[in-house]
Amino acid sequence: MKNVCEDCDEDQSMKKLMKSIDEEIDEDQSMKKLMKSIDEEIDDDQDLKLQKRVE
Repeated sequence: MKNVCEDCDEDQSMKKLMKSIDEEIDEDQSMKKLMKSIDEEIDDDQDLKLQKRVE
């Protein structure tokens, strides 16, 4: 029975590891979304400046 328990422990730590990796990926995704939205705002700002120059 001891072996089964050790397997369970390993399985638990694997799950914890996977979960933490998933969380990091989620954070990375949100960072990318944030950066993207900031880039879009910068683009909008550039567009406005260009329009003002044209007028």
